[in-house]
Amino acid sequence: KAMTRHPDRCQIPVLLTMLSEFRLRNAARRALVAIGPEALPQLERAMVDPDQPFEIRQHLPQTISRFEPAAAHAVLLRHLGQGFDSEIVFKVVRGLGTLRAENPHLPKPEAEVLAACERMVHQVYLSYRWRLALGTLPVPGSGVRTPVGEMLFDYLADHESRAREWLLRILGMFYAPTDLARIHTGIGKGDPVVVAAGLELLGEYLPPRLRRPVAGLMENLSPGERLKFAPASLPPVPTDCETLLGEMIDANDLHIRCLAAYHAGELGLQQFRPRLDQLATSRSSRLREVSARSLQMLDDPRVERLTA
Repeated sequence: KAMTRHPDRCQIPVLLTMLSEFRLRNAARRALVAIGPEALPQLERAMVDPDQPFEIRQHLPQTISRFEPAAAHAVLLRHLGQGFDSEIVFKVVRGLGTLRAENPHLPKPEAEVLAACERMVHQVYLSYRWRLALGTLPVPGSGVRTPVGEMLFDYLADHESRAREWLLRILGMFYAPTDLARIHTGIGKGDPVVVAAGLELLGEYLPPRLRRPVAGLMENLSPGERLKFAPASLPPVPTDCETLLGEMIDANDLHIRCLAAYHAGELGLQQFRPRLDQLATSRSSRLREVSARSLQMLDDPRVERLTA
């Protein structure tokens, strides 16, 4: 409260740490807003900085959305659909949605919105591709999928569902929020009439290059069937476990990277040791912890593993 009454940009680092504490978060946000627009560049840098704890970064999009609408809108729009952790991307979408609902006069920059949609479409097809490979490739060693392997499979399915929701939210907030909210509900229920109507509506907004990939995301299809609608730039499905896990370890999503790194260790894949050694010096504390655990499992197969 004192910081809100006497704002000073030197207070920004300590206020950032307070965002991770539920009981302090709203007060910290008020104090950051009181500092004024000069706080925004630091908040933006912290939001995309992997050195910052995830517990802080995940609350920055909503914090930014409380600043002067035009300035906050410009900051969040720069990171719409960008390739950092999916939870933060989702909160960027929510922050933008809040801003646009309260300030309908804000501009509709079509080029940026369609570029974000294109990135989102590519990401969700990558998830379909990984999940298809994870479900069909033989598991090294015992041949039995581990609990973390199951967790990775389930997370990819959830990731796909959320990415589809993000895509509809992005289109909805800039074009037809009421119609697209109804479409999203209908798609979740598997209503073919609503899906058909939604695809027709989306076709009015999307350029030709996006219409077919988006149609594949909206239809009720298996991952293999969906991939027939994938953008031409999507690589072929991995044909071996090493390639698959290597791609996921290099993914943008922190949770996918951590699960894949752990999975490589529990499967005893020694060829991943150099990559895990590299992750052990990562700027992300979570990746450092997971890679260190994976290296322990490679050194000693008797190390305790996560179980169901």
